[in-house]
Amino acid sequence: MGQFAIDLSRLVEKAKGKQEVMVKKVMLETFSKVVNKSPVDTGRFRANWIIGNHSAKRITTTETDKSGKGAIGKIVADISAINLTGQSIYLTNSLAYSLKLDHGYSKQAPQGMVRLSLIEITSHYGG
Repeated sequence: MGQFAIDLSRLVEKAKGKQEVMVKKVMLETFSKVVNKSPVDTGRFRANWIIGNHSAKRITTTETDKSGKGAIGKIVADISAINLTGQSIYLTNSLAYSLKLDHGYSKQAPQGMVRLSLIEITSHYGG
């Protein structure tokens, strides 16, 4: 996937001493939106949203997760365990067709997932 970023400076200012909690909250909301917007056939695509700390993880799994609850649960656990100070956190889906799906190939997600989720989050938090 392409590299995306949200300007978190306004969020940090609003958080006043609770920066890490706020940043994790926004990350979880964003990543959950991406998973939930992901089209579902077998559930393999949803199961392959994976968190990377320091660098993007270029791995895939044969697991399936039609509801997305398992993927979101893993994302919550991974983000909760990370100390964000000076860290880059990545959400990747390394299946061969992930970029195609994010560019609207699926009738279930004609606007994709990542850009749409980032637009919604940025709009919600005034970024």
